Amino acid sequence: MKKFFFFAIAAAAMASCSQDETIGVNQGQGISFRSSTDKATRSSETTTANLTSFYVTAFDESGAGYFKDINFTGSQGESYTSNPAYYWPGDDGQLTFRAYAPVSTDIGGTMSLSKGDGNTLTDFTPKSNVSQQVDLIYATATGKKSDNETSGVQLDFAHMLSQIETKAKNTNTGYTYKVMGVKIGKVLSKGTLDFDKAVSEEATTKASAWTSGSEKSDYTVEYTTARQLNGTPQSLMTTDGDNAMLIPQQLTEWKPETDNSNENEGAYLAVKVNIETKDGALVYPDKKNEYAWTAVAIDTKWEMGNKYIYTLDFSKGAGNIDPEDPDNPGEEILGGPIVFTVSVTEWTPNDKPIELGQEESGE
Repeated sequence: MKKFFFFAIAAAAMASCSQDETIGVNQGQGISFRSSTDKATRSSETTTANLTSFYVTAFDESGAGYFKDINFTGSQGESYTSNPAYYWPGDDGQLTFRAYAPVSTDIGGTMSLSKGDGNTLTDFTPKSNVSQQVDLIYATATGKKSDNETSGVQLDFAHMLSQIETKAKNTNTGYTYKVMGVKIGKVLSKGTLDFDKAVSEEATTKASAWTSGSEKSDYTVEYTTARQLNGTPQSLMTTDGDNAMLIPQQLTEWKPETDNSNENEGAYLAVKVNIETKDGALVYPDKKNEYAWTAVAIDTKWEMGNKYIYTLDFSKGAGNIDPEDPDNPGEEILGGPIVFTVSVTEWTPNDKPIELGQEESGE
């Protein structure tokens, strides 16, 4: 930072000169980074291939801020640099870097960063619109002029959230399932992240990086054109790959048998469907061309940096009516498969004897 201000002062002092001249006050190279992230498939998530921008806060050896929330841009295989450039301290002092994406003002919650421990994101809440949820990535590193001026600083980003995708299929040709949306119901929606624990090499420490309160929310995706299920699992998200990014947590499942209206706020997945037999008989809901939610309980443990794909198979059932339904919450939509017990009555013999006699002929 001293170098940057020195450049500004020198430029001001030379402003009255009669000749236009550019003088490089700092003879070294600007601070640059090399990056990597865990590979993933979400079109809007950050990967090594599509990472073009991240933000860095830096601290000097005393713990004082060197720069804050500075945008570094670049692409895979190239150096990531800032504009304006920031330079290494001339005394070869070590800098500590905290890097993240997206920018802190878009993440939500309160970010607090320092040179030592106590790097946290407090009261993080995923956006209610799944398509607007962020893929929060974070990395930390140290560097100094003699080691990193030429090569750049390596940043190994990790995903801080859990990614959730929902798919569905139906191989039972006796029924037609049309879908208009999906809901991830009653999951913890506010938490605090300890970045230091999140990047720990100890599995137990990493697992405790997130602490959550008791607040729960539903995350709903709906669309205007129905999607008809077939035997191939298809994504129920708004667009393929546009998945939910939610707080890692242990889910507590909804129990429709004992808590049909879900007073205990158990977790579940719901699909907005219209169900008919192949001959057009309406199964669910009770009005033609309308849609209603069918639900199934989930109790997965979502871990940080993992992607979870739920595939709902409607081939042998249709789940339970959504617990928020005002009339029949938790009621099973379809019972077991229709079966018949068959017996065939044996042919009853009905003998009709016919006597064949010979007439006597008269003379």
